[in-house]
Amino acid sequence: MSSEVRDITSKKINANLANLLQKLNSQNFIDNGNWIGCFAPLPDEFAWFDGDDLGNYKFSLPHLLGANDMCFVPTKLAQIKQGGIGLELDHYDGSSVKPNLYLIPGLGFSRKFQRLGRGKGYYDKYLADLPSAIKVGICSEEQLLDELPTDEYDIEMNYIITDQMIYAKEEPK
Repeated sequence: MSSEVRDITSKKINANLANLLQKLNSQNFIDNGNWIGCFAPLPDEFAWFDGDDLGNYKFSLPHLLGANDMCFVPTKLAQIKQGGIGLELDHYDGSSVKPNLYLIPGLGFSRKFQRLGRGKGYYDKYLADLPSAIKVGICSEEQLLDELPTDEYDIEMNYIITDQMIYAKEEPK
């Protein structure tokens, strides 16, 4: 995908994300005081944060605490950049938050709301103890497949946002 197409796709994903957050806010599932767990996109992922419609929310990025443990660290939206930050944050000072909504990257997602990650299981392990958290997969329409290979440890998404649509598995409870 060319950088121009990636930028256009990112802007469409950003607009759909802003629409979903506005909908969840209007239905009182989230508000501006809630933390959103997000990710700094790797070079092959989309810049979901590329727009002005997200400035009212509080964001946090994942940080590895060990081989299998992760937390989310308060982060300003302006600190989030594309390009391989990974899961070790320079600004981690020991404090963390528990978001109630998570934006989750993936190599692909299925129409059954399954996710194919990068193979380490960090998000699946972290989210296993948070069944009521709202999980939002971020991808392009081309990354949305009919099915993916999964196992019992894989966490399903509540929503998948692409450049074309917002897919909802079920409304939060």
